[in-house]
Amino acid sequence: MNSETILIFMSLVTLSMAASPAVIWSSDTSEHPTVVAGHTLTANEVYDSYLKENTGFQLLFLVDELNVEDFLQYPKSFDVIQNLKSAAHLPLVENQHGAALLDVLKGKYQGHVLELASDKIKDWNFNVKNSGLLVFTLKSVKGTSSVEREAILTENSNLIGGVLSKLKNHPYHAVLTGSGSSIHKRSISEEQSVANRHLLQADVKTAYPLFNVSDCLYIDTSGIVFAVNKVKESLPVDVAAWDVATTSTCWKLEASLKPGNNFSSFKLAIEFDKLKGGNWQCGNVTVTYKKNDEDVEKSELFACGDSNDLTNGMAAPSGMSYGCAATVLAKNATSITFSSLQAQPGAKKGEWGSVYDCVGFFTMPLLTGLFITFLLAAGLLVGITSMMAIQTPDRFDDPKGPMISVPTNE
Repeated sequence: MNSETILIFMSLVTLSMAASPAVIWSSDTSEHPTVVAGHTLTANEVYDSYLKENTGFQLLFLVDELNVEDFLQYPKSFDVIQNLKSAAHLPLVENQHGAALLDVLKGKYQGHVLELASDKIKDWNFNVKNSGLLVFTLKSVKGTSSVEREAILTENSNLIGGVLSKLKNHPYHAVLTGSGSSIHKRSISEEQSVANRHLLQADVKTAYPLFNVSDCLYIDTSGIVFAVNKVKESLPVDVAAWDVATTSTCWKLEASLKPGNNFSSFKLAIEFDKLKGGNWQCGNVTVTYKKNDEDVEKSELFACGDSNDLTNGMAAPSGMSYGCAATVLAKNATSITFSSLQAQPGAKKGEWGSVYDCVGFFTMPLLTGLFITFLLAAGLLVGITSMMAIQTPDRFDDPKGPMISVPTNE
């Protein structure tokens, strides 16, 4: 039986309602109703509309965090689903939908539920007796960097493909969704976040700024990766994992990572400079660290005030915040990378300024495209002008009169 697919997700949703996209597919799509795009389904509606009357195996694939941007930013990570035969766009589902749907389905399939963790999926052997609900908990992506998230999503997609290959000749209906959504606010207030959302900036994964110093210095990031001699260490981006020093000011952050990771001590200091006209830039970033297997504390100073290359430096006009999908500071064999970074020193109390993104409007590919467009337009204009300048003869032969004679000199 050829597998056909219905993909369910929505393009946009307001930040006032956190929601997770769902992907629903089956071996036979003829029974699926049409849903108006933009409509939000509850767990009971998903069950009643797509699973209640269906026979065969009911599959629920759960990941702890999923949003629409995952499908747009990492399309290759969903090749297994995209390669299924047919597709139709349907809406998002309510907040905490994955957990709610799991509870609903468990209630409907009492005594006929098989749950498998991500490390057990590969070794799972299909058994026809496993009729009812099969729940597959996929690998966690919460709190990971962009690179790590893409790799884990790809691995999860392969796990789904392995399950589907074992059910190839059996009817099934499946749902892939997140138990939570990673759509979060980039600003302190929800309204400010919606108003200042920049087209090129990436979403952060924390509901509030990771670092908030006296409501005048805000620094938020979805991931911090510290690398020494190509050995990378992912640092937690949970507010509870960091202690902000009392010596921090509106223009300087001093924070230390609490014990419980690969570092016996890790201190992060970021200094900002106020320039003429109210503009600001990062002065330097200092990382002081000591690993668990080391006796000596080391320190590295990174320059971060390069306003000409904002992917390697932080700067913004007066009243604006700096934003970048990936800010990389490197020196010698040491580097620190901030994913989905947003920072603003000297901010107004309780709100971010508009985002000054590190990706400029006129990029080299855009300028190249404009140049080629103007060049082709100029050629077309010259050609049309030349054709319009062509003139017809002002005299013609009269067949009833004498022929026109043009004297020639030998």
